[in-house]
Amino acid sequence: MMSLYRIIPFALISLLSNVAAYATDNPDDAASWLSKMSQAMSTKSFKGTFVYQGYGEMVAMKIMRVNDKSGSRERLVSLNGARGEVIRDHQGVTCNLPNVNPMVVDKRGFRKVFPSKMINVLNQASGLYIISMKKAHQVAGRDTRVVNIIPTDRLRYGYRVWLDENSGLLLKSQLIDTTGKILEQLMYTSIEVYDSPPEALGQAIPQQAAEDEQDNSIEFSEAGEGGDSTWQVDHLPKGFALAEYNMETLQQHKKFEHLVYTDGLASVSVFIERTNKQPSFIGTSHMGAVTAYGSMIDQHQVTVVGEVPPETLQLMINSIRNTSAKLP
Repeated sequence: MMSLYRIIPFALISLLSNVAAYATDNPDDAASWLSKMSQAMSTKSFKGTFVYQGYGEMVAMKIMRVNDKSGSRERLVSLNGARGEVIRDHQGVTCNLPNVNPMVVDKRGFRKVFPSKMINVLNQASGLYIISMKKAHQVAGRDTRVVNIIPTDRLRYGYRVWLDENSGLLLKSQLIDTTGKILEQLMYTSIEVYDSPPEALGQAIPQQAAEDEQDNSIEFSEAGEGGDSTWQVDHLPKGFALAEYNMETLQQHKKFEHLVYTDGLASVSVFIERTNKQPSFIGTSHMGAVTAYGSMIDQHQVTVVGEVPPETLQLMINSIRNTSAKLP
């Protein structure tokens, strides 16, 4: 539910091949379109329906997004499978499921958005991805441009994003593995875009409760970029760096460290929890494009998770060390 994400019809593959004649390999054009997408996400209001394919399933979602003087807020409602909804605004991300109290799963809300990460790759991670743009087929009845973001090594995945020619909004996206296989796809089937949100649209997205009114949440206590962590990853893929560090507390008052490494587009989370028990997770686990790798290091359960190839996680977890551990 929280990951709105494999089987692509043959007809879609044919459509993708038919637009190849329009290719214009100009990174500057791609950069301007990604900037347009980022601006549209922060200024346009819209409602629509999209289909997500991934993790071996297909999910239809209704989305409503408002950008007004009070900021950005968004509501996602599941139309099939497990009924539920996700509401996101400046207070954070709240998941509402049947017979479960509302749960705040992330108090960081709209601080970080996918389009901005793409632009960071262009501005800060030159040489990690080859970026091109071309005119493409219609999505949800709208003309589009498709931006291809292809990695230059095998330690990260690639992306294709289809942008509305008029508004710049993202209408379709694909996550591509190192062999060219589509791991995840999201595509709008209908969308209505507004420069000024109708009153009814704003009313359809409820304001979230204040943080101290939430009964069921994860506490986030940020410690900055690096914080006080004694843990270090010695071998990172080119372009990756520590972007965020948090000390987090679960409901059971268990504390664990959370470090985020990113190249500006791809990211890997490292979770570290001290334990005197048997390890809860050793080895590799996959769920669609998300891979997790677990290990025990210095009496700590260490888990790395990310939408990156398994080789990337193995490279990282095999080089994690506790700098405060006593040498033999």
